[in-house]
Amino acid sequence: MAAGVEKDTLPPRLLREDLPSGPAKSKVAELQVMLADYYEARCWTAEGDPTNAIFQELRL
Repeated sequence: MAAGVEKDTLPPRLLREDLPSGPAKSKVAELQVMLADYYEARCWTAEGDPTNAIFQELRL
């Protein structure tokens, strides 16, 4: 099924340029940290794929 980390990304601008305003002013998106947290919350593997447990839970 391989959704995978290589396809989970943000627009290049968000990964390179500091944000100009707001609470995250002068920060760049930390994509790898965000992806790791997201995958863990979804009970997916570190590579971004659903686990067998998720398929069983969803009866797929």
